[in-house]
Amino acid sequence: MKKYLPVIAIALALIILIATPALADAMYRGTLRITNSGDSTATNVSVNYTLNSGSFIADGYALGDFSDVSIEHGGTPVPFMPGHGTNPWVTFVESIGGNANLDYTLYAKGATGGNIKYFPGEDGMTVPNTLAGLGNNFSIRLNETWLNTVAGPDKILFSHYDAVYGGIECFVSPTVDGTIIARIITVNVGSLYLLPNADGYYTNIAHETANPHYEQVDDPVGYSDNGTSCVSTGSTVQEKDAYNLQDPSFLGYNQVVTSVVVYFWDYTEDGNGYCQPYLRLGTDEKAGTEIGTGAVWAVSFETIARPGNGAWSLSDITSLQVAIGLRDGDGYTYYAQCTQVYVKVNYTYETYTDASATVVPSAEYDIIEVTIEER
Repeated sequence: MKKYLPVIAIALALIILIATPALADAMYRGTLRITNSGDSTATNVSVNYTLNSGSFIADGYALGDFSDVSIEHGGTPVPFMPGHGTNPWVTFVESIGGNANLDYTLYAKGATGGNIKYFPGEDGMTVPNTLAGLGNNFSIRLNETWLNTVAGPDKILFSHYDAVYGGIECFVSPTVDGTIIARIITVNVGSLYLLPNADGYYTNIAHETANPHYEQVDDPVGYSDNGTSCVSTGSTVQEKDAYNLQDPSFLGYNQVVTSVVVYFWDYTEDGNGYCQPYLRLGTDEKAGTEIGTGAVWAVSFETIARPGNGAWSLSDITSLQVAIGLRDGDGYTYYAQCTQVYVKVNYTYETYTDASATVVPSAEYDIIEVTIEER
């Protein structure tokens, strides 16, 4: 996509009747004066200027599709885009020196050979996302498209993405001149388990089999020791411990955390105890549901929303703490116990497959067709 340069200014002279037509069959002409107020030469830029297309048509200067309008410089038509309604017009400037002017000529009403192009703007062109599943074989065609193949970031020819199905991209290599990359993106579902690895913001459960507290609840996933080591309390008022978690290791790219689940193993000999999970981020804490403990060791789990609300980020998981609250139902007759705590992080992530096209020189190309096949 051609770049826009804010230092470019443009002035449009009044459209006047041509006494001796400079372009065959054109009835009117006007002068577009383009000014570069900067000190450096600008190349391959697009300039915007105010010209009311609706009035232009209504006043009889052009047909509704502007097929009888041409903008020229040095006798050669240059790319331009009429604005819809009152939107600005855009004209391409290949090069203009610093502190310099260029005069382009606009021919209207009967002109031929106009070079109308689409200028998509800084964010490119978007269309409604109706391609949820493209199938195994498909083609996308781009005609008369500007393509500068000098390596650089964000030189995307086209991109289609769906959060469930994945997508496709075709872009200029950010590091290798002249290389075009086609990328098929796949969205995957993943999960990881994080165990306590240090005591957290507080350790208020009064009784534990040994210090530090986190070592009493850090059994590996699927291998609870059923109380050989645990934290416990006989208090009828809830006591809580918080624990730091292992650093996460996510798969793929562009990961999005979808949920966090707390798992915990609890027990009270007479079945008269209570256990409650929590998640903590900084000073924010989100409570899960307090449940009654059974007279046999059992695992419970609950999905807990992000403390402080909002969407999860990857950095949240790095600083996340898990907490557990315990209380006894009848006060030190039997102890409410917890022997294992961990979290499961569910997330989506992207993987991709790249194919590089033949190296081509940097230039303006007419892209006939790009076809991506999945077999």
